[in-house]
Amino acid sequence: MDRISKLHFGSPGNSLEIRFLRKWTLQFRKDETWFIVIDEHGDTIQLLAQKTNQGSTETSLLLSRCYRIKDYTCTEPDKYQKVLDHLVHMNIGEASIIEEIPNHNALPLTWFRFSPRSHFQMIADQNLEHPDFIGVLIKMKDREKKQGTFHGYDFNRGKCGGDYHTLMEGMHRFARQIQSKCPYIKL
Repeated sequence: MDRISKLHFGSPGNSLEIRFLRKWTLQFRKDETWFIVIDEHGDTIQLLAQKTNQGSTETSLLLSRCYRIKDYTCTEPDKYQKVLDHLVHMNIGEASIIEEIPNHNALPLTWFRFSPRSHFQMIADQNLEHPDFIGVLIKMKDREKKQGTFHGYDFNRGKCGGDYHTLMEGMHRFARQIQSKCPYIKL
């Protein structure tokens, strides 16, 4: 079984278990449908379905479902396609084998990344679409509870919205994981 972090240009397309998180079509490239997929290690990559297989892929691949995918190719995206930090994206075509697998607890349900304000300024100047932008974390506060420290967040959602409760639950889980591994870091 492969993992997303090890994929590179020309990877052989070995079996990979993934969950589909997001789907979008670029404004001026209607013959391309993009997905963000995640593996059990929390690594993400963009997946591209285009032209002849675009319609069948869009209808058969459902968001939040888990799939095993084989026989894909890995190529480098151009500057208009790239929204993630991964160096390559996955292409699926008619030769690709995609089979749905039972819902898998090891595959994360959500994914997000923290970005500093300077990063938002940089990407705003590029005038690109950002399907993974949910909002802006504006302030963190420590709040005491009877059973220990609770980390509260003031969160300003962006225009894209998103499932606020799922996002906040993920943020709390992330904060607990960081503090359990690095107790000297105060969030």
